[in-house]
Amino acid sequence: MRWIKQKISISLHTSCLARSRFIWIKIDVKRKRRVGVVPHGSEQGDDHDELNEDDPDSFMAGTGVKLSLGLVYIFLPTVSKWVCSALVCTEFDNDGKQELFLTSELTISCASELYTGFIRPYAWIMVLVWPIASPLLVLVMLWRCRDLIVNRTSRQGGISVGALSIFFASFDPDFWWFPVVDMLRRLCLTSLLLVINPQYVKSARYLQIQVALMISLAMCVLYREAGAYWNSSSDYLAYMCAWQIVLAVIALLFMDVQSEMQNDEMVLSVILFTCNLLIIASVLYFHVLHDVEFSVGDNRIKLTLAKLMSSHNANGEANEGEQNGRTFGQ
Repeated sequence: MRWIKQKISISLHTSCLARSRFIWIKIDVKRKRRVGVVPHGSEQGDDHDELNEDDPDSFMAGTGVKLSLGLVYIFLPTVSKWVCSALVCTEFDNDGKQELFLTSELTISCASELYTGFIRPYAWIMVLVWPIASPLLVLVMLWRCRDLIVNRTSRQGGISVGALSIFFASFDPDFWWFPVVDMLRRLCLTSLLLVINPQYVKSARYLQIQVALMISLAMCVLYREAGAYWNSSSDYLAYMCAWQIVLAVIALLFMDVQSEMQNDEMVLSVILFTCNLLIIASVLYFHVLHDVEFSVGDNRIKLTLAKLMSSHNANGEANEGEQNGRTFGQ
């Protein structure tokens, strides 16, 4: 009981904090406009923020917005999992009578007044707030600032989109929408699988594994074909991590059919551990050695081009001098 109350309290307080800080900075920006802090050169309101990349009084440059979006980015999968777990009940046999108890807190009966009158309605409200409204909110913000994100000259972008940089900084400018896809991937592999409840779906466990396998394979192909990250090394890393998730889901499937196929869990553990080592090795190579080699190679290319340009200019000046000399002699 205490555990579920703590989860509900954390979810409520975090949601209220994020929304209150979001509303506070919006009111603060409007107050600045009324008192003339924002330059008078624009009469279009918030549209001026989208056109000026370095506007310090932009709505997206506010501390409250940065804090709110940071909380959403960090706590969205965890809070969404907590919220969805409040909708899952497990059936138990009590002296020949089937009873349902909350899976995340087995001391609470799903037929009790506490669950039907408070926990379940509150959980559905939080489902609308966190797994549904939060990605939509981020998508709308990214869409409104898409021109600044696409035309940015650095990974972080300007001050006007500083609050959103936590989402798009890792991705290519043309893929301003990809952070939402990544958020949906995390939500589907955590919260969506909990919705597949054994209370309503037969063989829910196998269906969960199948859905997880399809989502992970789809994302693996998307990471490979899109190449949405800022640099190629991050694309390689994301692709390898996507395959790691696929192998983990397949390992779960093998563990479920272990009694029929007589699988050795040690073999599966060794395979997954080897994959983790390969991912660590790829991180060290692509983000350390590869960048160093590329930097050295880039410097060599620049040096070679500089020598060629200097020699070309010297030859051009010599030819011009010879031509001028012949013309003068004539």
